[in-house]
Amino acid sequence: MRGWTMTEGLTRRNGGVTTFVNERQSSNQDYFKLFRANDGNDEKINQSPITKTYKNSGFSLRIGNIVEGGTFQKLKTSFVVSPDQAFFQYHFAILLQNSS
Repeated sequence: MRGWTMTEGLTRRNGGVTTFVNERQSSNQDYFKLFRANDGNDEKINQSPITKTYKNSGFSLRIGNIVEGGTFQKLKTSFVVSPDQAFFQYHFAILLQNSS
């Protein structure tokens, strides 16, 4: 994913406070999956099918792994905003699952 930095690390709980430690560059493509508009429904969602991308958008990104607890994944980029291109719109869908 050109132009983006993918990192991962560990989470720790201490006295009710979560900290993020041991952050490092990630090359694990299982933690960062890019989808295109024509990729169909998300195969990981079985109860009520949802598409992999938001309506009228070209791409979406899945961040994370399937292991419960103890890790984090982060994706970041930077860009220059000009007066001619000062409007950006993002759509987020947060899906959390605990199958136990």
